[in-house]
Amino acid sequence: QQDEGLSTRLFFLLLVPALFDLIGTALAKVGLMYCDVSTYQLVRCTVIVFTAVAKQCLGERLPKHVWFGVGLITVAMVFVSVSSLIEAADDASATASSGLKKDPKIGIVFLLMSCIVASLQYVFEEKVMTDDGAHPLIVVGKLQYIFKFFLTFSGWCGILKSFYNYLYPIF
Repeated sequence: QQDEGLSTRLFFLLLVPALFDLIGTALAKVGLMYCDVSTYQLVRCTVIVFTAVAKQCLGERLPKHVWFGVGLITVAMVFVSVSSLIEAADDASATASSGLKKDPKIGIVFLLMSCIVASLQYVFEEKVMTDDGAHPLIVVGKLQYIFKFFLTFSGWCGILKSFYNYLYPIF
């Protein structure tokens, strides 16, 4: 039975997944600067592995066929990461379009951190939907995007203020 109203507790609980999403996205984009897009796409699939592990730690028993799939994803991610590292060792002078020296080790670490954050977000959202009876559209839709907008906007306001304070003495 789901409650149609939105409690104050639930309203503020939905700020947490928005923060997780912004942090995970930022980590993933930093990782993308240091590795190829193909590596980025395939390493991001490890969010499934981390979500399964997080759910297991919270006491939810996953079926054996799910663990088989998690194992396959883990093996594939290891192969992709190793091939990316071998390729980088062969081409030590590669630079990204941003001018940064490509270093897949750094990229893969940032991508894995973003996957851990995203898995925590997914598990938290599922917990909120289960425990508080929140409608999925409320949890992963409406309020989360409103929070992300305001968090991003406030971050940009801080950046612009710093930029203004830096340039003000020049003019």
